[in-house]
Amino acid sequence: MWRIAYTELNKAVEEGVGAISYIDSEWGIKEALQQSNAVFAAFKTHQQYTELKKIVVGDDGKLKSFAAFKRDSKQIIGNYNQQWLRTEYNTTVARARTAVQWNKFQQTPGRNIKWIPSRAAIPDAIHKGYWHTVLPQSDPFWATNFPGNRYNCKCDWALTDDPVTDAPEVEIRPQAGLKENPCISRKVFGDDHPYQASAPRKVKKSAPTAAMRLERKLLLEWAKSELKSTYQLGGSPAVLHTSGIKEILNQPHRDYALKNRILFTLEEVLENAEFIRTDPNTKANPLIRQYHYYKITVNERDSFLVLRELANGERQIYSVVESLQ
Repeated sequence: MWRIAYTELNKAVEEGVGAISYIDSEWGIKEALQQSNAVFAAFKTHQQYTELKKIVVGDDGKLKSFAAFKRDSKQIIGNYNQQWLRTEYNTTVARARTAVQWNKFQQTPGRNIKWIPSRAAIPDAIHKGYWHTVLPQSDPFWATNFPGNRYNCKCDWALTDDPVTDAPEVEIRPQAGLKENPCISRKVFGDDHPYQASAPRKVKKSAPTAAMRLERKLLLEWAKSELKSTYQLGGSPAVLHTSGIKEILNQPHRDYALKNRILFTLEEVLENAEFIRTDPNTKANPLIRQYHYYKITVNERDSFLVLRELANGERQIYSVVESLQ
């Protein structure tokens, strides 16, 4: 159940942000939004399990037969994995697009923003009060009002040189889970989403860790089957063994989850890595000659990829650390 939601919502982020390279400023936003989906999917899965547990026992107080439980669970499973997931998918596309657009707006401050009407065949009437509004980028209105703050919203916004209009007379409150600007929060869905808000305290505490472990497991499976065994780094071959993948995933880091996600774009990461220095091996291991360090970016901050060179000359992609000693 977790993997279904996580996979589909991350596809939605990809659709929303469009083609983004590791060197683009929006790359960190995309990765953070996708990582937030891991936590959201954990809360969604818990809520689904909670509802399924309620129908295990019949009105007579006895356990239902498997056939009866299967029959009665169809609506719950359909709601969570089809109907509601479709709404969440569409909303994720819109919010990912909004996050990237807001990031680009910030690169050209001083211009106005225009609210563009919905593209939906049957537009949501709620947002009609905002259509064609033009306000300065610095106006407080944009702090809580943006496309994607209602489910299935298909409105848009854009920078414009059009003159400023009057502020909307109506006040439209964002729906639960959609109150925060996703570019600023780096989350598709906020902590006030019903899946999370209604969860017991112990679940709220454990869900992020559980999501991180599930994502790590998925990353390991994917990396072992999809990543190449040899890459180019610093003009020479660099070997990637399963032990290196595991070391990258296990290495502590201030942005642990985002650090792990560099595996998805490893080739681009290596192409843009900047050589920093080489240190000799000071430990009593004759198989290792030296270590090479390359600067990379994780969550818009410097981190360092460690390349281990063996005595036989083999260069191994070994780890990723947040700082050098």
